[in-house]
Amino acid sequence: SKPSQKTLVVIGGGAAGYFGAIKAASVAGPHLSVLLFEAGPKSLRKVKISGGGRCNVMHDVRKPVREIVDGYPRGHRQLLGPMTSKFGPKETFDWFKKRGVELKIEEDGRMFPVTDSSQSVIDCLTATAKEFGVSVNEGTKVLGISKNPINNFVLEVETRKSDSKFSVDANYILLATGSSREGYKWAKKLGHKIIPPLPSLFTLTIPCKLLADLAGITLKDVELTLMQGMNNTETHLIPNSNKKSKRVNISQRGSILITHSGLSGPAALKLSAFGAREMGDAGYRSMLRLNWVPSVASNGIELESILKKIRQDLSKKEVSTFCPLPSADLPKRLWRNIISASDIGEKERWGACSNEKIKKLANILTSSTVEMTGKGTFKEEFVTCGGVMLDDINMKTMESKIVPNLHFAGEVIDVDG
Repeated sequence: SKPSQKTLVVIGGGAAGYFGAIKAASVAGPHLSVLLFEAGPKSLRKVKISGGGRCNVMHDVRKPVREIVDGYPRGHRQLLGPMTSKFGPKETFDWFKKRGVELKIEEDGRMFPVTDSSQSVIDCLTATAKEFGVSVNEGTKVLGISKNPINNFVLEVETRKSDSKFSVDANYILLATGSSREGYKWAKKLGHKIIPPLPSLFTLTIPCKLLADLAGITLKDVELTLMQGMNNTETHLIPNSNKKSKRVNISQRGSILITHSGLSGPAALKLSAFGAREMGDAGYRSMLRLNWVPSVASNGIELESILKKIRQDLSKKEVSTFCPLPSADLPKRLWRNIISASDIGEKERWGACSNEKIKKLANILTSSTVEMTGKGTFKEEFVTCGGVMLDDINMKTMESKIVPNLHFAGEVIDVDG
């Protein structure tokens, strides 16, 4: 850099690192030299595979910011202000549109490039970084960070191609290392608290007879609840703090996909995100409650009276023939598994069902209790909860409250959506 220039080093060549580098270079212009170091051979690798290779850039831009931030299990309160007054969904949409990347909204609210290719986003970010003079250095690994009273920071750097090591002085650092252990280690060494990182956004492993032979079936409206203790509430300590909070049951409602190993789909994935810390603390062995018919009834007592009326109206019909709750839209195979679990015979008629069997059927339909014994992965994507504690960051500027001129972005901080 020129003598009059300051230097920003961005560590991490993912989406957060690239966007941070571009923003800094575009605002500061010739007064700032921006260097981006990516340890791997290629930048933006996660962008390449996200959304099944299509890159789900953002969520429905038409929705209010408050509704969108509520989709962040961690960080929703802290993000509301910056996303409202600084740079939010509308600004993101406009930013990409201005640079030739048109985004479309899909039925579930996710937004993809109209090309259905993540390469459109990669090309946009790399071209814009080049336009503003960002020096992108791939295969360049930061080995350590230390404080220097003259230039603020000294970075020890290694290039993988030539296997050479050198030092870089920096006035500013943007740490955008994703879920890399090195990023957490450097942040901790510089005095920041780290919430232990755990996986978020994963499928649920549930070896359950009720789900046997149903792989591939999708249900549009199911409520999943993560049960937390016999009394539903239980006091526990928040990691790295002395505060106590109440453990409450966590619920998500929406579409699910029954897989060979358990459950996936939007509701299951959202539950894994909002319950990531609780599931991780339990070793991914937890009890879940499923309401297969939330649009019909919220509990067994309520549904029991509905089923008794059906017993009267359909007394000569066989119970296993079809689900008589039209708004529930239960597939025949699932309905038959539920009937079997309720001890109702395959040829048994509604009129012959005892009150005890009706009660059991109502309870299974509204409160099937199953055991989660592990977690899977959601395609090739990997999201973490945990990272640099948000109390240590000024969320208006993303600057550390502990170390001046050190900034954070992306998955290294305790935010996930």
